[in-house]
Amino acid sequence: MQNNMNRFYRIDTAYNYRKSLYEGFMKKISLLLIVSFIFALIFAQEGEQSSFIFKMKVHEYRLNNGLKLLVVQRDTPTVSCQLWFDVGSVNDPEGLSGAAHLFEHMMFKGTRIIGTKNYEEEKPLLDETVRIMRLHDSECMKDEPDYAVLEALKQEYSRVVRKLNEIQMKREFWDILEMQGATEINASTSFDWTEYHYSLPANKLEVWAWIERDRLKNLVLREFYAERDVVLEEMRTSLFDSAWGRVYAELRAIAFIEHPYRRPIIGFRRDIRFADPDELLAHLKRHYVPMNCVAVVVGGVKPDEVYTLVERYFGDIENPSEPPPKPKAVEPEQNSERRAIIRAPFKKRLILGFHRPELTNPDFAPLELLTLILSYGRSSRLYKALVKEKKLAASVDCWNRDSKYPDLFIIRALPTSEHTNAEVEAAVLAEIEKVKKEGVTASELEQAKKKSLFGIASALDSNSSIAWQLGYYQCTAGDWRFIYRAEENIKKVTKEDIIRVANKYFKPSNMSVVYLEESSK
Repeated sequence: MQNNMNRFYRIDTAYNYRKSLYEGFMKKISLLLIVSFIFALIFAQEGEQSSFIFKMKVHEYRLNNGLKLLVVQRDTPTVSCQLWFDVGSVNDPEGLSGAAHLFEHMMFKGTRIIGTKNYEEEKPLLDETVRIMRLHDSECMKDEPDYAVLEALKQEYSRVVRKLNEIQMKREFWDILEMQGATEINASTSFDWTEYHYSLPANKLEVWAWIERDRLKNLVLREFYAERDVVLEEMRTSLFDSAWGRVYAELRAIAFIEHPYRRPIIGFRRDIRFADPDELLAHLKRHYVPMNCVAVVVGGVKPDEVYTLVERYFGDIENPSEPPPKPKAVEPEQNSERRAIIRAPFKKRLILGFHRPELTNPDFAPLELLTLILSYGRSSRLYKALVKEKKLAASVDCWNRDSKYPDLFIIRALPTSEHTNAEVEAAVLAEIEKVKKEGVTASELEQAKKKSLFGIASALDSNSSIAWQLGYYQCTAGDWRFIYRAEENIKKVTKEDIIRVANKYFKPSNMSVVYLEESSK
């Protein structure tokens, strides 16, 4: 193992990581030509429309432990490496909301090999921080905590952390990758999935395989309590101190009664505030396992060689004795309008949510096109009516995110100072009624289709974006091939479909509304 580490630390000085100005200019010109070509394809005759993905061969493999591998060979000097897990915040256990997001943070803190000078010396100190902080958390949970006890525990914890700082190598994970030419090192967490990604020179693919195997088998929750505080601060800025964050969280809280979509991805404050590392590790061992994992490799590689490499590094990683549990909660049908009002020191705004089906449902495509017809650009219906003509709102938009389970079609607006949330809501609903009764024009539908199809094609212009789409659809739709069906579904939508779904889902009994009213308190 140590030999592998030494090999990965060596820098290939012959590899030129800095492109010349001329190469950068030519790359921009080439990208412009590619996008223009795709745009031309999308706006061709219906029978000639195509997607860039149809010109690629996706090589699909599955290891004996259930890990799925997707490989696309492209003529590039780099490779995008992505590890997707069919695990998101919907899988967070009750009492540990935000686990998937917190785990995303911890995946960059190193392993028993990476991030430490001597793990055998470090481990007892890590255990000591857990002992101290459990006492600290227990004291904090009391109705009347003893602040002298809390201060003493804080001082004891600080002493142990100072010792840990002498052993830990906090940037080693990043240093290894960056010295090997890695770029775009990042991760993200959704309701439905978690993913980790970066790009490397194609001849450094084994670095990725070694690093990711080590993270899956030997992860150490280093700096757990410091990172817990980082997430709490992130929660403050994205939820409590964000007007839209508060409105959006409240909408989900009233729209969902049973399903985990009711919880913020980042979690509830109390759950994160008192999160325990052992509970998070137990969650990891249940869910972040080969049968829930999709490895995606796109770039200058040979597929069979990638498979051999992945089999060698990941093939012996075991699954738990019992399959990881799936969310069991089914959201009951909403049968009456739900409302909430938030009073806070922010400018007034409102958000509406209508329950609608999951990504793979046939009704999803017409609803997706309806988001474009209603709010995409200055010629969209809601913008023209509310912003341009009536001047009721400063902005209005809607979205219909891809989701594994039934979710919400969301419309939000920012009223102008002269008008109220109620006035804007009435205007939004009036536009929706027009769609329900009169439908949309052939021109509106055609333009929405072109925009949607162009979005699909233009999202496939690089190694990383291709890898992203493959992993994304595999985890969200259950099959990466859904990208083909998504395009087909968009093309098949009719004006009658738009009227049908508008009447089916945009009903008062299916609607939840949140107002934020400005208050000095």
